[in-house]
Amino acid sequence: CVIIPLFDDLVTPIAHARLRDAHAERPLALLDEVPLLYVPVLTQVQWILANLPPATRPRRHLPCSSMELVKSLVVDGTGVGILPARVAAHGVP
Repeated sequence: CVIIPLFDDLVTPIAHARLRDAHAERPLALLDEVPLLYVPVLTQVQWILANLPPATRPRRHLPCSSMELVKSLVVDGTGVGILPARVAAHGVP
């Protein structure tokens, strides 16, 4: 078996521009107001959640069953999602 890396992708928190703009001065305060959306089985998500500083931990979590569900909720402005950048950008103007 030969494994060849095809590309690197960054898994990162993302938010709708409307939410980001409303919290431009204090972006981490956004996590006090909206849920954090993520797919809990992803290793990168588990790492991000485990390494959030205590002061930035979200009040509400909304684990989801798929990355597409997280993406659609972020596009609707429901909350902050943790997604691979390629998933977040695909098909979104």
